[in-house]
Amino acid sequence: MACAFAPIMAAPSAAMAQEKDFAPYIAVRTTLENADANEFIFDNGYGGVLAAGVRYQERWRAELSVSRRGSDVIGVPPIDTEGYFRAWAWLVNVYYHPFGVDRPISPYAALGGGFNHASVEAIATEARYEGFGFPEQRYVEKSWQGKLGVALQLREGLYADVAAAYFVSDDHYVDASFPNADEVESAYRTYSALIGLRLEL
Repeated sequence: MACAFAPIMAAPSAAMAQEKDFAPYIAVRTTLENADANEFIFDNGYGGVLAAGVRYQERWRAELSVSRRGSDVIGVPPIDTEGYFRAWAWLVNVYYHPFGVDRPISPYAALGGGFNHASVEAIATEARYEGFGFPEQRYVEKSWQGKLGVALQLREGLYADVAAAYFVSDDHYVDASFPNADEVESAYRTYSALIGLRLEL
């Protein structure tokens, strides 16, 4: 009789194990940005990230993230400038945790892709270069991200994330007002330090 009930008892246990491998989550992160974009010299900047995703296997999760990052543009060599570079990015990211997602300490690697909506302005501050620089403008380009980090389990379903990321968008010709150039090719890149919280629902 006990043997007859064994498959019935095993079915809920298998379902529970499978359910544990599938969990939606939300995440919030803050970032410190060290940016570079060919012609521009940036001050350090800051950013924020909101994400919604799902842990769908023991070692894998995927998410959709929306980020806002920005830095002041302090120079276009040899000109000192006042300006800014701001970017909204929408990315699909896939994470791999080699030792499993649900661990007290879980290192991971991630790759992502999507697009980036940038706004930029950088105008010379010296009188002899009056009018030189980059007038306010906006553009959209494809973007990519790589990330290495570690998740620390604070309690069941709640994790602190610490990571380093490299973000880059495709080259774009930015309008300029220099005597010998009316546009300059720019590839926006930024190295980010991230810290955040991830909550499974």
